[in-house]
Amino acid sequence: MRRPQAEYTTKDFLNDLLADLTEVTINTPQGSNIDIVTFANSILFNDGDTKLWPTQEAILKAIYNEPLDQVHKDILNLWREQGKTNWLEGRHYTNLILEAGRAATKSSMSSIICLYEFYKLISLKDPGAHYGLMSFSPIALFAVAQTADQVAETSFKAIKSFLENSNFFKSLIKKKKIIVLSDEIRCPDKFVSLFAKHTNSKALVGYNLKLLFIDEMARFETTADGINTGLSIYENVGKGLNRFKGQGKKIVVSSAWSFTDPMITLKHQAQGDPYSLVMELTCFDVNPTITRSNPDVISEYASNPKRARLEYENIRSSNDNAFFEASLLEDLCTLQSSIDVTEYNLDIDDRHYKGIRINRISNINSACFVHVDTSVKKDATALSIATINNKGQIEVIGVACWTPGIDEYGKFREVSYINIEEILIYISQYMNIMSVSFDGFNSSSLNQNLYSRGLSTKIVSFSRDKQLSYYNLLKQLIQRGDVLFPRDSPWTGIIKTDLPSLVIKDNGQIVHPYGSKDLPDALAVSVFEAYTYGSACNLINRIEMKPPKLLNINTPRKITVGSSINRLQQHKQRSKYPY
Repeated sequence: MRRPQAEYTTKDFLNDLLADLTEVTINTPQGSNIDIVTFANSILFNDGDTKLWPTQEAILKAIYNEPLDQVHKDILNLWREQGKTNWLEGRHYTNLILEAGRAATKSSMSSIICLYEFYKLISLKDPGAHYGLMSFSPIALFAVAQTADQVAETSFKAIKSFLENSNFFKSLIKKKKIIVLSDEIRCPDKFVSLFAKHTNSKALVGYNLKLLFIDEMARFETTADGINTGLSIYENVGKGLNRFKGQGKKIVVSSAWSFTDPMITLKHQAQGDPYSLVMELTCFDVNPTITRSNPDVISEYASNPKRARLEYENIRSSNDNAFFEASLLEDLCTLQSSIDVTEYNLDIDDRHYKGIRINRISNINSACFVHVDTSVKKDATALSIATINNKGQIEVIGVACWTPGIDEYGKFREVSYINIEEILIYISQYMNIMSVSFDGFNSSSLNQNLYSRGLSTKIVSFSRDKQLSYYNLLKQLIQRGDVLFPRDSPWTGIIKTDLPSLVIKDNGQIVHPYGSKDLPDALAVSVFEAYTYGSACNLINRIEMKPPKLLNINTPRKITVGSSINRLQQHKQRSKYPY
């Protein structure tokens, strides 16, 4: 049976389409050949001030196998080095499995993908015939969520918002070439529809499906017989894409939800599929405007660290075989931090770094022990300061992290070792630093430079036996209530979530399966050094302390001037560092 013709012809439609493009002054490649980044910036954002961040561009270009600029290659290669993606240059992907924390603009990127697929289809003369179907066969795109309310209020709402703020699409809506309904966006003349669907929708199969977008996969329920509705939709409804011979797309975006949510299963399955691009990113990776120094983020980590780490960083907590008890740690985070710091971007000529500023610091006369767990690109560099109070307890009075990452311009910022030196010298003028220890990785220059400037420094071993001794001691002190942690640091949430995530293997190896290792290692060694000193001086578990030899904290130490000092002084003048 021949399909009835539309009221006006395809030629009329394409002529109007070109007129609309000219009307909204889009000076870009037209039609179905336009790339997704140009589509977003020019058509959805109307060539205005709103632009995609390079991190978003890298994700979108990767899933569409588009040519990558060097900045995008650098971003994707960095994430691959950090174990956050299976992306390989030159591999062609059809599926995207993106897990990213809250505030990572997942809805924006998925909405762009949905509208991009819709746009490409309606730009074709005959979408059905183009893909080898019958002429003007109906083609569907699905945006699916767990419930009707969820799909209406989140994913589909974001899609319609983009559509209705685009000058190009507003023109098509005005001319009734596109019809926007509560659960559908339709182009009648091309027989193309973008549907909002959910698990109780009447029909999810039987369509010529070009795109399957599943929103918040982690929240889909598992039935009594063990079948997860989200995974079932991904596998069964997704078969409708087969009609498009590898040109259809399956897109899944989600935040983490629980330790056993379906994203765990899907990510595991997708890792073995060469056509599936898997990305496990924090909100800090995707959204460079959100940092740990953001007051709202700090407040969320302070009030509910486990939930904050889950929502911002996809860190799922599990207490199975836990080395530390989370409830004990909660009770021991009682101190006021002796330093308040803020991370900031530091530029030296054409090089880009991540540094920290000290906003407030307290004078501490008791013996202090600093450990710095160093890294440059992959992990954060973490600092922990421990001392002994007059009750014989060890107090972790300050922690800080230098977190490498990509800024809003796509520039990767590694940890500034010059800034680490400055911070440690500055701290030594206010605190009685007995020693500064480093792990063996990338630490020789810091060890040598700081020693030449009057600090007592050393490299400590991180062999399996030594690591176990550090953590065994920390565990005993926690169980006895003889170690206290800051309650008001931006990194207090990490203390409360990462230490309980540690597990010990049968061979004595301490592993960090769900969190990072930098700050826990720094805490463990600084506490170990303080305890070793306190035991030797009979300070541990005694009420009356023998006062340690103090530095004159009002007068900085006399330091021999050398080439490293000249470099630091020049750097201070360039960066106008506050001290």
